[in-house]
Amino acid sequence: MNRLGVLCLVSMASFGSATAARAQSPSITPHAAQPFELLVGVISPKDGSRQVGFAHQDTIEFAFANTDGTVGPANLRLDYRSDNGVPATAADEGKVLAAEGAIAILGPVDSGSTAAVLAEHLDLPVISALSTATSLTMPQRDPWFFRMTLSDLNRMRAYVTTLRKDSLISEPSMILYDSTSAYGTGLNENMREALGMPNIVSLPWNDPRVGSLASSGSPPAMLYVLGSGAEAARLARQIDLDLQTHGARAGTTRYAFVGDEAELRSLAPPGSVTIGEPTLVDEAGSDIASLRRAYARTDRKAETFQVTTYEAYQVLNAALSMLVAKHPRPGELASRPIQELRTELRDILENTRSFSSLEAWRTIRFQGGDVDGAPPVPVYVAESTLKVIDVLGAKPFVEIDAPEQAGYLEGSVTITARAHQGARLDALTIKRDGRRGREDVEPTVALDGDVAKLTFFPLIPGTYTVHTGLPTKPATVSVEVRIGWAYPLAGLGALIGSLLFVLSMRRRAGDSAAVPTDREFPWGRIALGLLTGVALAALDLYRSLVPGGAALPTLADTKTLAAFWDGVAGGWLGPGLIVVLVPRLFPYPVSSSGETKGPAGPSTTATAPPGPPAGAAA
Repeated sequence: MNRLGVLCLVSMASFGSATAARAQSPSITPHAAQPFELLVGVISPKDGSRQVGFAHQDTIEFAFANTDGTVGPANLRLDYRSDNGVPATAADEGKVLAAEGAIAILGPVDSGSTAAVLAEHLDLPVISALSTATSLTMPQRDPWFFRMTLSDLNRMRAYVTTLRKDSLISEPSMILYDSTSAYGTGLNENMREALGMPNIVSLPWNDPRVGSLASSGSPPAMLYVLGSGAEAARLARQIDLDLQTHGARAGTTRYAFVGDEAELRSLAPPGSVTIGEPTLVDEAGSDIASLRRAYARTDRKAETFQVTTYEAYQVLNAALSMLVAKHPRPGELASRPIQELRTELRDILENTRSFSSLEAWRTIRFQGGDVDGAPPVPVYVAESTLKVIDVLGAKPFVEIDAPEQAGYLEGSVTITARAHQGARLDALTIKRDGRRGREDVEPTVALDGDVAKLTFFPLIPGTYTVHTGLPTKPATVSVEVRIGWAYPLAGLGALIGSLLFVLSMRRRAGDSAAVPTDREFPWGRIALGLLTGVALAALDLYRSLVPGGAALPTLADTKTLAAFWDGVAGGWLGPGLIVVLVPRLFPYPVSSSGETKGPAGPSTTATAPPGPPAGAAA
């Protein structure tokens, strides 16, 4: 038995609550559940046999626990319900939540359960992160429904495109589907359309002919097993064992699934392919890896984190914030009828042009109830682990690392750009925002593969912004150049160094009877020490422009701290230090004949010492 491990698996959603208890309201009121409280219902299929329901609730609990539990002046309360994967139960739970004054529902998970809730005409937003049935939005969509994942039709089209590109489709082929669920029958219709094979044989799982495929003598080369991932994998595994029992070699038939559940990963025959839910790959440059680690620290499995569920909570939270902002007067929100608030929330979800996502360069909006801006979709092949062979919908972007602030006249500023997913780095530019508009800045560019380093010297204080024709992470990158602390600290260090030098010399003078100790305090030496310290700090800050700048020692890891110690050194040693350093930092060029080209004056060409007079005895 091969275990399908996951390289890139996600179903994530929002930020969930760790401690919210189910609250029961004894009566229906015309207003929100409690003054200054907004109630959100969560419906998950926690029937004990499927991990997806527990993962859905866990992700929302995690999302909620990472917030302060409020939306403006209103407290946010989540009421968790389970439909056990039964549509009728989901409808009943939805009616109870609506009666309690819920302003919206996160879920359900199963498409059949979502359809059952919508059929009750509860007139409150239903935001599902995992219901993929195309029938929920086509040919007609309930105006209260919002889908945070791709529809099955769009996913099957992308799936087939990848399989064909990688030559993973074999003929003859056949579809086996779960005819007892809307999900399975929908996948069958969508896969037939995506394949462009209206005459392909499709059999329900419970058709007697399915059991005789192995003994038919000519098993299909490709089987699309469509329905719940766990049940589909069990059926495929049984067929694969029957084929080998009848003498077929392992791998004679390739199996294609939909889903990436743990049960599918552990049961699917080797060489199978499957398409997962929209997710984020850890290597894609986002912060998803650290978020999964934080999720795992709450005694949950990192692979159960659902990206679309996490983002569903984020979108709902943002929409609720917009709703609260529309009613700023004290008591106004609590006095509004709950149905008016639901309608306003639906309009916000419908008409807002962009919500934030887990990636700074990707935004989310709804078009006809379907999400525009879903995460990319991974396609896996089952080897000893679940190996990603493609990520559908992944867009090129540039990850930029730049300081938020830089000191004026404190040397160069370096910005690092990293290309991801095929992005090009030749369009990067830097502009300064001035009174006359944006002015171009000419940086020095060092390109090394997918990494580019842009270095420039800001001559004028202001805001310097990185521009490119691609999405960036973060979305906007600016460096604020203003007066910094390097030169003030260099002056302070020089003052300290000069005082220490002067006090040291006066103490030595006091120890010597031959030297009078009542002479005037040497303020001139203090001034020269200050100038020397600041000049030395400036040389250090601009060492990259000095021919022999590498000869300067590095006294600290940061510019400001190094400037302080440069000041101390300059104040102690005085202007004589500059005299010593100048020849080392600005060496005279050497001619091809070996002659040093020094200043005007006697030739610096080395001459041999005079020899003995001619004819003298050796």
